[in-house]
Amino acid sequence: MSEYSAETSEDSGAKEEEGHSIAQRFRLSHLDHEIGRVSQEVKDLAYFSGLNFTAVKKILKKHDKNRSSYPLTSKYSSFLNSKPFNETTYDTLIIRLSDLWDQVRYIHGNASSMDKANGVDQQNIVRKTTKYWVHPDNVVDIKVLVLKHLPVLIFKKGVSNDPALNSIYFDNDDLDLYRERMKREEGAQNLRFRWYGDRTKTDEVWVERKTHHEDWTAQKSIKERFPIKEKHMNDYLAGRYKIADAVAELRAKGKKKEKDLQDMQKLGDEVQQMVLNQKLKPMIRTSYNRTAFQLPADARVRISLDTDLTLVREDGFERNQGNWRRMETGFPFKELPKEDVIYFPYAVLEIKLQTQSGQEAPQWAVDLANSHLVEEVPKFSKFHHAIANFHVDKVDKVPFWFYQMDRSIIKPRPPRHLDPTRVDDVDSDDEDLLDSHSTHTSASRSAAAVAAAKNTVKIDKFGKIYFSNERTFLRWLSLSISIISMAVLLINLAPDYTSRYVGTLFALIGVGILLYNLALFHIRAHALRTNDGDGPYELKVEPVVVAGVLGLGIALTFYLKWNI
Repeated sequence: MSEYSAETSEDSGAKEEEGHSIAQRFRLSHLDHEIGRVSQEVKDLAYFSGLNFTAVKKILKKHDKNRSSYPLTSKYSSFLNSKPFNETTYDTLIIRLSDLWDQVRYIHGNASSMDKANGVDQQNIVRKTTKYWVHPDNVVDIKVLVLKHLPVLIFKKGVSNDPALNSIYFDNDDLDLYRERMKREEGAQNLRFRWYGDRTKTDEVWVERKTHHEDWTAQKSIKERFPIKEKHMNDYLAGRYKIADAVAELRAKGKKKEKDLQDMQKLGDEVQQMVLNQKLKPMIRTSYNRTAFQLPADARVRISLDTDLTLVREDGFERNQGNWRRMETGFPFKELPKEDVIYFPYAVLEIKLQTQSGQEAPQWAVDLANSHLVEEVPKFSKFHHAIANFHVDKVDKVPFWFYQMDRSIIKPRPPRHLDPTRVDDVDSDDEDLLDSHSTHTSASRSAAAVAAAKNTVKIDKFGKIYFSNERTFLRWLSLSISIISMAVLLINLAPDYTSRYVGTLFALIGVGILLYNLALFHIRAHALRTNDGDGPYELKVEPVVVAGVLGLGIALTFYLKWNI
């Protein structure tokens, strides 16, 4: 009896444990679904607000085009730019979503920022870096998608991190560094001075030197850097301040290893000699906000997204009044001449993968790289882009992406059930899914989706205008028929010739109105069919002419009736 009771107790305990496990999996699944739903709503909110802001700007532009005597764009532009629906970056929501997804990954037992990952063995590592352009409308979509797999990288816990990042790139009057990097010569170097946070002031500057190595050398391109106080920058660049003084100060504090101090002094001396020997001076400033996504202890996948990219011309110490950088300006650089500032139209996405040889990249990263959200631009360089724009008279070779700047990078959004970048779950009985299945039934569903999306774009753009054109013609047709009908009655039923003359006059007026608007209808319809239907379409003179002719006809009728 006791053995039977023990077995029954064990079975009951196993069933109870299994029930708890099922309930926990259900709660986790529900939690995943809810966070995905909220994330998708953030994307939809950003898309909706951006769409409305664009609509308001186009309305103002259209008004100014047709009412040039009373422009509104200049009056309302500053007002619109100050409104939250335009300036909102959703950074607060992004950080909170990052924390939620990170906790869910930890509960599921997946990699999260709470783990102390060892990363990967650095032997036989394949490093791949790819850069993309992202249209501003897709920035929030990118952030929300990446959050599901990687957290926002926070450098200092508990500290409000300013995402601003600024760099001053150096070169000489002959643009030697630019030319060497464009030709990808072995050993070509790039020199920049970078600081983080506040765009107008900083206490510490990072001196960075990049050295390019070709594959045949079996060496990897390297980036070396060391910090220096900004108050020493001008003296350092002029050769009056030796980096050995900073090294001695750090050695006295005992905060760095001796090897690190020796490397810092060696690099500092080499950079100083490089500046003096090649007569390098500040040429370009880049300023942008960076959001980085990475597991703190695991660098296998790192993604950075640079927004609000602004390129500023520095051009030597003369322009900066003897200083190594302009001190009187900061983002958005409105006080500078327009020819000295470039507001880059896209965000820049960089995906860095470090995988073992033969290992595949994560599928979600592949889906992102192949999605409608990005435009691949291999080897894109902010420095090269700025130099080629500001010094077009000096460069003999421009980057290949120059020829991509004039075409739109917007790609059609795929149907909801075919979009791998969605972060929420789509139910099989969802209304949108059913509609999409009824529309796209071919075997090649992705190709059909692209074709349908292209057609949808054209219909959405000109559809309402086309039907409005028809309605306008029908109303003029109705007016013409009314005028001709009254004219026919006058001609056939009038007792005297005077009334018949008046009837003939009104018949000609009606036929003239009809023919004119028939021709106008076909001209507008042809413009819409050839994708050239931006207008304007309103009739400014015609209604006044018609009213005047009809009034003249009525006046002539009274004159003939009472004077003949």
